[in-house]
Amino acid sequence: MDFSSSCSYFLLLFCALVHAQGVSGAWGSLTKPRLPTRTAYDAADPATCVWYGQCSSGPQGMLNCPYNGPPRPINSSEGEALFKELCPTMLDPDGQVPDLCCDYSQLRALQTQTDNVRSMISRCPSCLQNFFTLYCEMTCSPQQSKFMYAKEIVDEKNGTSFINELAVYADPEFVGGVFNSCRSVQFPSSNSLVIDVMCGTAGSNTACTPQQWVSYMGNYQNGQAPFQIDWNVTAGPVQNSTGTEFVPLAVNSYACNVAPTNDSSPCSCSDCVDSCPAPEPPPVPAPPCYILGIDCAWAVCVFIYCGLSAGFLAYVIHHWLRQNSGSSSSSLRKESPSRSLEDVDYIMALGTSISKFEEAGARFDDLIQKFFFKWGLFCAQHTVIVLLGSAVLLVACCCGWIFFTVTTDPVELWSSPLSRARTEKNYFDQHFGRFYRTEQIIIRPKNTEPVFNALDTTIPSNISYSAIFRPEFLQEIFAMEEHLLNLVVTVPDKSQASGSRNVTLQDVCFQPLTPQNKNCAIMSITQYFQSNVTNLQMTQMDPDGFFTWATYIDHAMYCANNPTAVKDLGVPLPCLGTAGAPAFPWVVFGGFEGVGYGNATALIVTFPVNNPLDAGKTEEALAWEKAAISYLKTYPTDNMTISFMMERSIEDEIQRESQADVATVLLSYLVMFVYITLTLGQYGNWKRCLIDSKITLGLAGVLIVFASFGASVGFYSYCGLPATLIIIEVIPFLVLAVGVDNIFILVQTFQRDQPDSRESIEDQIARVVGKVGPSMLLTSLSESCCFFIGALSTMPAVKIFSLYAALAVLIDFLLQISCFVSLMTLDAKRQDSSRVDFFCFIKGSKKTTDNSPGILYRFVSRYYTPFITSKMVRVLVLLTFTGWLLASIAVINKINVGFDQKISMPEDSYVLNYFEAMDDYLGVGAPVYFVVEDGVNYTKVKEQNEICSGSGCDPGSLLAQVYHASRGAAWTKIAQPASSWLDGMYDGIRI
Repeated sequence: MDFSSSCSYFLLLFCALVHAQGVSGAWGSLTKPRLPTRTAYDAADPATCVWYGQCSSGPQGMLNCPYNGPPRPINSSEGEALFKELCPTMLDPDGQVPDLCCDYSQLRALQTQTDNVRSMISRCPSCLQNFFTLYCEMTCSPQQSKFMYAKEIVDEKNGTSFINELAVYADPEFVGGVFNSCRSVQFPSSNSLVIDVMCGTAGSNTACTPQQWVSYMGNYQNGQAPFQIDWNVTAGPVQNSTGTEFVPLAVNSYACNVAPTNDSSPCSCSDCVDSCPAPEPPPVPAPPCYILGIDCAWAVCVFIYCGLSAGFLAYVIHHWLRQNSGSSSSSLRKESPSRSLEDVDYIMALGTSISKFEEAGARFDDLIQKFFFKWGLFCAQHTVIVLLGSAVLLVACCCGWIFFTVTTDPVELWSSPLSRARTEKNYFDQHFGRFYRTEQIIIRPKNTEPVFNALDTTIPSNISYSAIFRPEFLQEIFAMEEHLLNLVVTVPDKSQASGSRNVTLQDVCFQPLTPQNKNCAIMSITQYFQSNVTNLQMTQMDPDGFFTWATYIDHAMYCANNPTAVKDLGVPLPCLGTAGAPAFPWVVFGGFEGVGYGNATALIVTFPVNNPLDAGKTEEALAWEKAAISYLKTYPTDNMTISFMMERSIEDEIQRESQADVATVLLSYLVMFVYITLTLGQYGNWKRCLIDSKITLGLAGVLIVFASFGASVGFYSYCGLPATLIIIEVIPFLVLAVGVDNIFILVQTFQRDQPDSRESIEDQIARVVGKVGPSMLLTSLSESCCFFIGALSTMPAVKIFSLYAALAVLIDFLLQISCFVSLMTLDAKRQDSSRVDFFCFIKGSKKTTDNSPGILYRFVSRYYTPFITSKMVRVLVLLTFTGWLLASIAVINKINVGFDQKISMPEDSYVLNYFEAMDDYLGVGAPVYFVVEDGVNYTKVKEQNEICSGSGCDPGSLLAQVYHASRGAAWTKIAQPASSWLDGMYDGIRI
């Protein structure tokens, strides 16, 4: 059912439950309800009718004939049957139709209008019955003259007369009872309340009152009432201006949690709060744990630290006393050095026992050293083979960059494909299509002076509104929207002769009523004015044309409270947008409290754009978004502050940040190259500076590190594993840190090694590799294994990063233990033959033997090591780091779990401004969908009742549970009840 037509159905009701046009439709009969109690009128003063029959037609419906006489019998079997069907509460105690003040034509009009309203409020039988009672009494009551009178009668030239204005007095308890039975009834078509549509200016369920409700329905300005009906909700006898006394109409009404008939049900919880069980209390947060007024985690860690510290200090003091007394020669630290295989053999030859583990460890260490010695000797003796082989393997791996792909979609990055959220999203996308691409702009005026409504200055009720209602500010928003609507971009199209075609927002936007209405759905205040800036000039004058009663501000406030209205009672404009969809105030306004839309400090413009399931078909939307971003970035901000984000913005900014980091990565590698060049050299004589420097070797080391990263990316590109931009940003630094460490270990161990006089350079390098190779293997293997373990994570970004990093570290180790060893051999031979670094064809001065350690080595060995291994410092270090560890454990439970998307954005990104504005101004959250999967037989009433939310549905149905959750919005975060197609279908078939 069309949303706009649904709103029209409501408004058609407002007038012509009294009089309407059309032919009666099908109507299901109602079981006779329990008779309500009516007002007791004075029998000595018989009442008369106010009208009877229809004798003229007006622009908005048929008009009643004035009649000041006794009620009349219907004298028609069709009329009696129709009256019993529509107004069972007015039957005599014996079930007979009394004399009435309406004829068959009026009953048919009443039936036609109730056909329309029945689809809206029949979800709640009590509301429906009370509503019928209200209008049946006004239309046909034999006591009309007791509670209403014709306020204006117009005589026509043909001699007929009709009532043009009617005054009705109704008891507050009666009208309030009808109002309260209907105030919570849901309107599934718009996921709002029926009362929001029926209350006009008040609109909101919390702001509407019984008087406002009936007054709006009887107001001729609503565009539907055939004449003016002035409702006066008052208690007790009352006199009008002529002194005539009236007794307000009073009939008992049914509460919404009471069934009006014997074979009906009370209204469901979704439509009647009184039918709901007591709401479940929100989950009680665990009370904070304190011990002696201190957080439990801190208290326990402090207790453990004090215990460990006391025990450790007692142990230290005990050993200190024993050493001073000379009773023990043991030290605080028992030496347990690792033994080589030669040590083990020597000890065993002496007959001393040794543990099997120590023996096995020594033999395994000896085996690894021998392997690395042989491997180092091979690399040193066959440098060309090793270098060429390494180059071939690197080139083969790096060719995988041809297949290199990057994932920038945040969903693909941070959501596991097997997670429940991702699985359910995929199911939704496959069956209902992807959610719209959201293009949103948050706009604040720089001039924050309030604006006064431009009503006549003699009216004392003028109030101020926030600066967003300044006409010049609104006009600029109209202009901005119009430019975005008309923004033309070009996309490739091979089917066109030119090879491209033009695209506008009209081609990609969401159009809810297409093909009948091809306007874009826009959530903006401009929709209250039909996207026409000239409508800001419209006003509403009083009937005499002296005073301004309503301006554009009044219309905006009217639409904010009743966004589905098809006509404003003030400024004669609809509130529905040009696309036929409502613009809800919590989406249009920002920075307001409660329902104070007039105090909003920001306006929000949202363009929903179609998002095809095939991501390859989004090029049109992407092109438009790119042009819109460019336009908004350069938009002059003299009068306003703009924060915006398009659907592609996050991906664009992540990619921009990664591209900007390429320069940072290259600069860091350059700095590291300079550092390695300066520190690897062993300078003893300034004449040999260019000979003892390690420029070539340092450059080769950095290139090897970079090549390992490239080989890792290429290998996984062959495997079809897409990369993430964070890999380009982080892994080069990671591999550089690990790789440079190994470079220093190899080179400086070789420099400090004292070769045997008969030992060749190849043998010396082989011995050095055998010495440090096991350590390099263990550290690199440990790091690589840690990353491979991290790849077990189900989060794609973490998994991909771990795989790339693990392989890069492993390849880096393999290249350093082979390729770099060969390069180091060549460099050692160059240095031994006194050739200049980088320019090997130039020979320098002869080498002088100087293997003295460097400054840093001397500092560590002479000062730092004795200091850090002294007894007192060792005690302090252990106590300090134990305290640090326990303090870290104490605050683990304070870590907030989650990923703030602001962290992923560059510091200068416009998206950061949007995120901040969204936190400050946006008052609506993300949409939530509850999807019922395949397997439900919707032709069975039982299974329908397990889902629906109207009267007769299961109290524990899906929609009922969602409604219960929405009642605790403060902690469930579900702001509104769910809107279901099933409830909407029920409403449609009831028409």
